[in-house]
Amino acid sequence: MVLTAWGKLDTEMGVVFGSFLNTQAHIGVAVYNQLTNLNTQEAALRAVAKLVLDKDQMDLFLALLKLARGPRDQRNEMAHGVWGFSEDVPDALVLFSPKAALKVRGEVVSVSEQIKMHKNHGTPLPPTLFDRLLVAGAMDDDMWVYRLPDLEEIHKQVEEAGETWRDFARFIWVETHDLAEEARLRLFGHSAIRQAIDRFRADRGEPPLPPL
Repeated sequence: MVLTAWGKLDTEMGVVFGSFLNTQAHIGVAVYNQLTNLNTQEAALRAVAKLVLDKDQMDLFLALLKLARGPRDQRNEMAHGVWGFSEDVPDALVLFSPKAALKVRGEVVSVSEQIKMHKNHGTPLPPTLFDRLLVAGAMDDDMWVYRLPDLEEIHKQVEEAGETWRDFARFIWVETHDLAEEARLRLFGHSAIRQAIDRFRADRGEPPLPPL
């Protein structure tokens, strides 16, 4: 459910990217999706946006990037981490970060090789050999517990971010006045977007956005 929503968010951002390039939406999405690193995708969006947006539009664009960054930053761990189950939290799933999972796997392989080597040489195993696995596994900072409400909240955030990017495209490029105006009201009525834009304006010594 959550990963599917992320795919929709990426599609909306890819459509915006294609609009920046003045190309067909499916071409923009295809090019954008080839930029597999999230930082690379954002850098490409920023670079092209600077060429086509005015200052106020750029403020809105940067606010949308900020809104999308939170849920997108979680995607790598959730998509590539190791999910598990613990009897200590029977109502939840446990996620082990990709980095930590690789470290533990590396230690398991190393310990297995040492066991094989000592067996072949007929030598006793070091008494602290298996302590390495305990240390490798004791990485609380790299483990997260997700209950259903947590996943539902992440899904909500991702869906909301996708809707704002869809509205951004309508506001900037759709020629139908009613649709563009509806999108504008939703965007500038969004509290997090308004707060981000007001911060950008304050940094430039400008007053906050006027009321809708």
